[in-house]
Amino acid sequence: MISTRSIEASAENGALTVTCSGDLDLHVAEKLQSALEEARESKSATVDFRAVSYIDTAIAAVLISTARTLQNTDHRLKVIATNGSHPQYVLRIMGLAALMDIEVVEGTSE
Repeated sequence: MISTRSIEASAENGALTVTCSGDLDLHVAEKLQSALEEARESKSATVDFRAVSYIDTAIAAVLISTARTLQNTDHRLKVIATNGSHPQYVLRIMGLAALMDIEVVEGTSE
């Protein structure tokens, strides 16, 4: 069964929020990259993975690229992930907290 996945971007008061759900892999990496393009002009950028059950290395690469771009403007990417979820595990095991702010929240991932 293929999970329903979505990537929705919204901007308010110079803050970009990209809310994602489902299994995120190579097939949606370009959509995530496009959603994060606004990050360059934003005061802040947050990716919400609370409803994400899986991410692969293509998604991690998009996050790394965006975080590095933001560093050039003295901003940091923030990623929200559910404690114990696959995304939280991948972000931790890759050591990405040095490159982006990772907020781990309680709850259940989808």
